[in-house]
Amino acid sequence: GAGLYLTNKRREYGLTLQGFGLAVMYLTTLAALKLPHLISPSTAFVIMLVVMVAKIVLALRQDAKILAQIAVIGALAVPILTSSGQGNYILLFAYLAIINTSIAIIATHKAWRSLNVIGLVGTFFIAFLWRTNADFSKASSASLIFGLYHVALYGYIVYRYAQSQLLALSDHDETYDDTLSNNATLSQILTHYIRFGSQVGVLDAGVLFASAFMGFVFLYPIIAIHSGKSTLWLALAFALIYLVFALLAKRLSDVVAHAFWLLVGLFVTLGIGLGFDDRLATGLWALQAGLVYVFGVRGRLPQVRAFALAVFLFASLKHFTTYHVAE
Repeated sequence: GAGLYLTNKRREYGLTLQGFGLAVMYLTTLAALKLPHLISPSTAFVIMLVVMVAKIVLALRQDAKILAQIAVIGALAVPILTSSGQGNYILLFAYLAIINTSIAIIATHKAWRSLNVIGLVGTFFIAFLWRTNADFSKASSASLIFGLYHVALYGYIVYRYAQSQLLALSDHDETYDDTLSNNATLSQILTHYIRFGSQVGVLDAGVLFASAFMGFVFLYPIIAIHSGKSTLWLALAFALIYLVFALLAKRLSDVVAHAFWLLVGLFVTLGIGLGFDDRLATGLWALQAGLVYVFGVRGRLPQVRAFALAVFLFASLKHFTTYHVAE
């Protein structure tokens, strides 16, 4: 209340008070949940949901990035400060999902990249802390849902960030030519992405690739305990998520779409390596490279052909380094 009153006179100070107030509400709710017979999990969930909505409304109405940052930092600190060591992962995952869903809602309206970074780093830091002492046999299903949901969520956040950046460029009558000649050389392809990626900055590559990497590293040991080709299906699930965003991003920019396509190719390639033995994986990699190359030829996409050749080169090296002459 004091923060709202002071915002018109001393904006930064008033916003800081509002942010700390919201963070204390998170802290109080979780503390009350841990005290026996004080409030139930369902009550705590509703309170956190109300606080999340209040944070979104206040930050957006006042165009206050600092308010959102302070509230998210405080909210992410709550599980660490109030941890009892009982390992209630369902509550932890639901709580983190609430925080990051609110960040995604804000990202729909505001291109606040720093807020996205705070949410991503804080969420997976807490998740990795939990994983150090977790019982994977009991938490594998919930962990899979949590990991895939957040990977998809941050894929959406990156998509919205690119959309808002391109819209801002069009409002300033700036042109962004992301075309590439079909017979472009490898050096021209590299120069193309370096030049436009550094100048325009429509793609939040850090959040995109970090969320993919951290999500897979978090889930891999949890899923790997299962028999069969569980890690193959995990990699393909990641590829499917980024395939959806690659198709959506085609309407925005080829550079943005190609970043998602790159992750599709990488996770398909990784899945083949994890799901099959060396000889079969090598053959499947070569087949994948051939199919991707044909796609690049038909779509007049030289960068796709370059990726296909890289995969084929990797398959060839893998094959000949494991080749033995029959005695």
